[in-house]
Amino acid sequence: MQRAVLWGHDHVELGVTASEAAGDGAGVAISRGGFAKLYSYVDPNEDVAAAVQGRDATLLVVADGHYGITAPRVAVETVLAQLGEDPPPALADPEWLELFDEVNRRILEATAAGEQRQSATVLVCALVRPGSVSWAAAGDGAVLKCAPGAARGRQLNREAMRFMGHPMKPRALKQVVGRGNVALGADDWVVLASDGLSEFVIPERPSDVVPRLLFDALGQPESAARKIVDHACARGAGDNVAVALSAPRG
Repeated sequence: MQRAVLWGHDHVELGVTASEAAGDGAGVAISRGGFAKLYSYVDPNEDVAAAVQGRDATLLVVADGHYGITAPRVAVETVLAQLGEDPPPALADPEWLELFDEVNRRILEATAAGEQRQSATVLVCALVRPGSVSWAAAGDGAVLKCAPGAARGRQLNREAMRFMGHPMKPRALKQVVGRGNVALGADDWVVLASDGLSEFVIPERPSDVVPRLLFDALGQPESAARKIVDHACARGAGDNVAVALSAPRG
Protein backbone atom coordinates (compact mmCIF):
# COMPACT_ATOMS: atom_id res chain seq x y z
CA MET A 1 0.00 0.00 0.00
CA GLN A 2 1.32 3.43 -1.00
CA ARG A 3 -0.23 6.68 0.27
CA ALA A 4 0.13 10.37 -0.51
CA VAL A 5 -1.79 13.17 1.23
CA LEU A 6 -1.38 16.92 0.73
CA TRP A 7 -3.07 19.15 3.33
CA GLY A 8 -3.84 22.71 2.29
CA HIS A 9 -2.64 24.22 5.55
CA ASP A 10 0.87 23.02 4.67
CA HIS A 11 0.86 24.76 1.27
CA VAL A 12 0.04 28.44 1.52
CA GLU A 13 2.52 30.18 -0.81
CA LEU A 14 0.97 31.71 -3.92
CA GLY A 15 2.15 30.30 -7.22
CA VAL A 16 3.78 27.19 -5.73
CA THR A 17 2.64 23.64 -6.53
CA ALA A 18 3.40 20.65 -4.31
CA SER A 19 3.04 17.08 -5.53
CA GLU A 20 3.57 13.51 -4.36
CA ALA A 21 3.34 10.02 -5.83
CA ALA A 22 1.31 7.19 -4.32
CA GLY A 23 3.18 4.21 -5.70
CA ASP A 24 3.78 4.06 -9.44
CA GLY A 25 0.16 4.50 -10.48
CA ALA A 26 -1.27 7.50 -8.64
CA GLY A 27 -0.37 11.05 -7.76
CA VAL A 28 -1.62 14.18 -6.03
CA ALA A 29 -0.87 17.89 -6.37
CA ILE A 30 -2.02 21.06 -4.64
CA SER A 31 -1.54 24.82 -4.74
CA ARG A 32 -2.91 27.80 -2.91
CA GLY A 33 -3.41 29.19 -6.42
CA GLY A 34 -1.67 31.60 -8.72
CA PHE A 35 -3.32 34.67 -7.23
CA ALA A 36 -5.00 35.65 -3.98
CA LYS A 37 -8.66 34.82 -3.51
CA LEU A 38 -11.08 37.63 -4.26
CA TYR A 39 -13.75 36.32 -1.90
CA SER A 40 -14.06 35.92 1.85
CA TYR A 41 -12.17 32.98 3.34
CA VAL A 42 -10.76 31.73 6.64
CA ASP A 43 -7.61 29.75 5.72
CA PRO A 44 -5.34 30.53 2.74
CA ASN A 45 -5.58 26.98 1.38
CA GLU A 46 -8.66 24.95 2.28
CA ASP A 47 -8.15 22.08 -0.20
CA VAL A 48 -6.91 18.54 0.48
CA ALA A 49 -5.85 15.84 -1.99
CA ALA A 50 -5.15 12.18 -1.20
CA ALA A 51 -4.40 8.95 -3.04
CA VAL A 52 -3.86 5.41 -1.75
CA GLN A 53 -2.67 2.67 -4.08
CA GLY A 54 -3.62 -0.70 -2.65
CA ARG A 55 -3.33 -4.28 -3.83
CA ASP A 56 -6.48 -4.33 -5.95
CA ALA A 57 -7.67 -0.72 -6.17
CA THR A 58 -6.66 2.90 -5.80
CA LEU A 59 -8.54 5.38 -3.61
CA LEU A 60 -8.65 9.03 -4.72
CA VAL A 61 -10.03 11.88 -2.59
CA VAL A 62 -10.26 15.64 -3.08
CA ALA A 63 -11.89 18.04 -0.61
CA ASP A 64 -12.49 21.77 -1.12
CA GLY A 65 -13.27 23.58 2.10
CA HIS A 66 -15.36 26.68 2.67
CA TYR A 67 -14.87 28.84 5.78
CA GLY A 68 -11.95 26.89 7.14
CA ILE A 69 -9.81 23.79 6.86
CA THR A 70 -11.68 21.90 9.60
CA ALA A 71 -14.35 20.32 7.39
CA PRO A 72 -12.06 19.17 4.55
CA ARG A 73 -9.50 17.86 7.04
CA VAL A 74 -12.10 15.82 8.92
CA ALA A 75 -13.69 14.62 5.68
CA VAL A 76 -10.44 13.26 4.25
CA GLU A 77 -9.36 11.79 7.58
CA THR A 78 -12.68 9.95 7.80
CA VAL A 79 -12.50 8.57 4.25
CA LEU A 80 -8.91 7.43 4.77
CA ALA A 81 -9.82 5.76 8.07
CA GLN A 82 -12.69 3.89 6.42
CA LEU A 83 -11.12 2.96 3.07
CA GLY A 84 -7.43 3.78 3.17
CA GLU A 85 -5.82 0.72 4.72
CA ASP A 86 -6.28 -1.35 1.55
CA PRO A 87 -8.93 0.24 -0.67
CA PRO A 88 -11.78 -2.03 -1.77
CA PRO A 89 -12.45 -2.40 -5.50
CA ALA A 90 -15.81 -0.60 -5.26
CA LEU A 91 -18.60 0.48 -2.96
CA ALA A 92 -22.28 -0.18 -3.55
CA ASP A 93 -24.67 2.73 -3.60
CA PRO A 94 -25.80 2.31 0.05
CA GLU A 95 -22.17 2.00 1.18
CA TRP A 96 -21.23 5.35 -0.40
CA LEU A 97 -24.19 6.97 1.33
CA GLU A 98 -23.19 5.42 4.67
CA LEU A 99 -19.65 6.74 4.25
CA PHE A 100 -20.78 10.27 3.38
CA ASP A 101 -23.25 10.23 6.26
CA GLU A 102 -20.38 9.33 8.61
CA VAL A 103 -18.26 12.11 7.10
CA ASN A 104 -21.06 14.60 7.64
CA ARG A 105 -21.61 13.50 11.23
CA ARG A 106 -17.92 13.83 12.09
CA ILE A 107 -17.67 17.27 10.49
CA LEU A 108 -20.65 18.50 12.50
CA GLU A 109 -19.08 17.15 15.69
CA ALA A 110 -15.75 18.82 14.93
CA THR A 111 -17.18 22.20 13.98
CA ALA A 112 -19.54 22.28 16.97
CA ALA A 113 -16.58 21.77 19.30
CA GLY A 114 -14.18 24.15 17.56
CA GLU A 115 -13.77 27.70 16.32
CA GLN A 116 -14.69 27.08 12.67
CA ARG A 117 -18.40 26.53 13.19
CA GLN A 118 -19.30 27.43 9.60
CA SER A 119 -16.72 25.15 8.01
CA ALA A 120 -18.11 22.87 5.28
CA THR A 121 -16.59 21.08 2.32
CA VAL A 122 -17.01 19.77 -1.17
CA LEU A 123 -15.94 16.10 -1.27
CA VAL A 124 -15.23 13.87 -4.28
CA CYS A 125 -14.01 10.27 -3.99
CA ALA A 126 -13.23 7.41 -6.34
CA LEU A 127 -12.19 3.76 -6.11
CA VAL A 128 -10.35 2.73 -9.25
CA ARG A 129 -9.59 -0.81 -10.37
CA PRO A 130 -8.75 -2.22 -13.80
CA GLY A 131 -11.82 -1.79 -15.97
CA SER A 132 -14.03 0.31 -13.69
CA VAL A 133 -14.36 3.22 -11.31
CA SER A 134 -16.75 3.53 -8.37
CA TRP A 135 -17.26 7.18 -7.38
CA ALA A 136 -19.21 9.51 -5.14
CA ALA A 137 -19.27 13.31 -5.08
CA ALA A 138 -20.87 16.17 -3.17
CA GLY A 139 -20.36 19.66 -4.53
CA ASP A 140 -18.58 21.33 -7.41
CA GLY A 141 -15.44 19.22 -7.68
CA ALA A 142 -14.92 17.16 -10.84
CA VAL A 143 -14.65 13.40 -11.35
CA LEU A 144 -13.24 12.68 -14.81
CA LYS A 145 -12.27 9.70 -16.90
CA CYS A 146 -9.88 10.61 -19.71
CA ALA A 147 -7.42 9.02 -22.10
CA PRO A 148 -4.29 11.05 -22.87
CA GLY A 149 -4.50 12.87 -26.19
CA ALA A 150 -6.73 15.21 -28.11
CA ALA A 151 -10.07 13.48 -27.52
CA ARG A 152 -12.37 15.01 -24.93
CA GLY A 153 -12.73 13.13 -21.66
CA ARG A 154 -15.94 12.59 -19.73
CA GLN A 155 -16.99 14.20 -16.46
CA LEU A 156 -18.90 11.63 -14.45
CA ASN A 157 -20.53 13.92 -11.89
CA ARG A 158 -22.67 17.02 -12.07
CA GLU A 159 -21.17 19.97 -10.26
CA ALA A 160 -23.42 21.77 -7.78
CA MET A 161 -23.04 24.17 -4.86
CA ARG A 162 -23.50 21.54 -2.17
CA PHE A 163 -21.45 20.82 0.91
CA MET A 164 -20.78 18.27 3.59
CA GLY A 165 -21.02 19.80 7.03
CA HIS A 166 -24.69 20.78 7.08
CA PRO A 167 -27.34 18.80 9.00
CA MET A 168 -28.95 16.33 6.57
CA LYS A 169 -31.54 13.60 6.80
CA PRO A 170 -31.08 10.46 4.66
CA ARG A 171 -33.37 11.72 1.91
CA ALA A 172 -31.42 14.96 1.60
CA LEU A 173 -28.12 13.07 1.60
CA LYS A 174 -29.25 11.02 -1.39
CA GLN A 175 -29.87 14.24 -3.32
CA VAL A 176 -26.59 15.86 -2.29
CA VAL A 177 -24.29 12.91 -3.03
CA GLY A 178 -23.97 11.82 -6.64
CA ARG A 179 -22.53 8.34 -7.12
CA GLY A 180 -22.05 5.67 -9.72
CA ASN A 181 -19.99 2.85 -11.19
CA VAL A 182 -18.58 3.32 -14.69
CA ALA A 183 -16.51 1.14 -17.01
CA LEU A 184 -13.01 2.29 -17.92
CA GLY A 185 -11.19 1.75 -21.18
CA ALA A 186 -7.68 0.33 -21.23
CA ASP A 187 -6.19 3.84 -21.60
CA ASP A 188 -8.50 5.71 -19.23
CA TRP A 189 -7.15 7.68 -16.30
CA VAL A 190 -9.38 8.83 -13.42
CA VAL A 191 -8.84 12.43 -12.34
CA LEU A 192 -10.41 14.27 -9.40
CA ALA A 193 -10.06 18.05 -9.17
CA SER A 194 -11.35 20.92 -7.07
CA ASP A 195 -13.13 23.83 -8.76
CA GLY A 196 -9.90 25.82 -8.84
CA LEU A 197 -9.44 24.00 -12.15
CA SER A 198 -12.90 24.29 -13.70
CA GLU A 199 -13.40 27.96 -12.84
CA PHE A 200 -10.20 29.05 -14.56
CA VAL A 201 -10.15 27.06 -17.80
CA ILE A 202 -13.41 28.62 -19.05
CA PRO A 203 -14.61 28.57 -21.86
CA GLU A 204 -13.07 25.10 -21.90
CA ARG A 205 -14.03 22.43 -19.41
CA PRO A 206 -11.80 20.12 -17.36
CA SER A 207 -12.78 17.29 -19.71
CA ASP A 208 -11.29 19.34 -22.59
CA VAL A 209 -7.94 20.28 -21.07
CA VAL A 210 -7.07 17.32 -18.85
CA PRO A 211 -6.52 14.77 -21.68
CA ARG A 212 -3.94 17.07 -23.31
CA LEU A 213 -2.14 17.57 -20.01
CA LEU A 214 -2.09 13.82 -19.36
CA PHE A 215 -0.48 13.35 -22.77
CA ASP A 216 2.17 15.95 -21.95
CA ALA A 217 3.00 14.11 -18.69
CA LEU A 218 4.22 11.04 -20.60
CA GLY A 219 2.42 8.57 -18.37
CA GLN A 220 3.86 9.80 -15.07
CA PRO A 221 1.04 10.24 -12.49
CA GLU A 222 2.77 12.72 -10.18
CA SER A 223 3.89 14.80 -13.15
CA ALA A 224 0.36 14.69 -14.57
CA ALA A 225 -1.18 15.93 -11.30
CA ARG A 226 1.36 18.75 -11.13
CA LYS A 227 0.75 19.75 -14.77
CA ILE A 228 -2.99 20.03 -14.17
CA VAL A 229 -2.54 22.24 -11.11
CA ASP A 230 0.12 24.35 -12.84
CA HIS A 231 -2.19 24.81 -15.83
CA ALA A 232 -4.96 26.18 -13.61
CA CYS A 233 -2.51 28.58 -11.97
CA ALA A 234 -1.18 29.70 -15.35
CA ARG A 235 -4.74 30.43 -16.44
CA GLY A 236 -5.11 32.81 -13.50
CA ALA A 237 -6.41 30.64 -10.69
CA GLY A 238 -7.42 32.89 -7.83
CA ASP A 239 -8.49 29.91 -5.80
CA ASN A 240 -7.00 26.77 -4.27
CA VAL A 241 -6.40 23.92 -6.71
CA ALA A 242 -6.16 20.23 -5.76
CA VAL A 243 -5.88 17.12 -7.94
CA ALA A 244 -5.74 13.38 -7.26
CA LEU A 245 -5.44 10.94 -10.15
CA SER A 246 -4.85 7.33 -11.09
CA ALA A 247 -3.20 5.91 -14.20
CA PRO A 248 -4.50 2.76 -15.90
CA ARG A 249 -3.57 -0.48 -14.14
CA GLY A 250 -3.17 -3.65 -16.13
